[in-house]
Amino acid sequence: MRRTITISLAAVLLVALPSGAAIANNPPGDPLPVAGEPECFGARVSHSASEHGLTPAAKVSAVNGFLELLQLPGVDPVWEDAYVEYWTDNGVSVRTVQAWIRINCSDAPIIEN
Repeated sequence: MRRTITISLAAVLLVALPSGAAIANNPPGDPLPVAGEPECFGARVSHSASEHGLTPAAKVSAVNGFLELLQLPGVDPVWEDAYVEYWTDNGVSVRTVQAWIRINCSDAPIIEN
């Protein structure tokens, strides 16, 4: 059961942090602000909390779960390299999860939208 929860949180984290899922205060289908837009960070944090119920600690747990999933065969090596390198260099904590969101909202994101 615990592994299922971790996998689900990891999947949500992927959607909430680097992609174009709908944010909570916009109508369904409206994309998250893209990297470089001023409201990107706040909108992505708000989305993960309000739409998916992810607390900062749950995001850390999700990252750890996703890092475990990257060890499975068949994972896209581009994702693995960029993702694992960041977390290996910085560790996984609430602070580094927030930094990950900021970086991926910047003009030079690690993972493109």
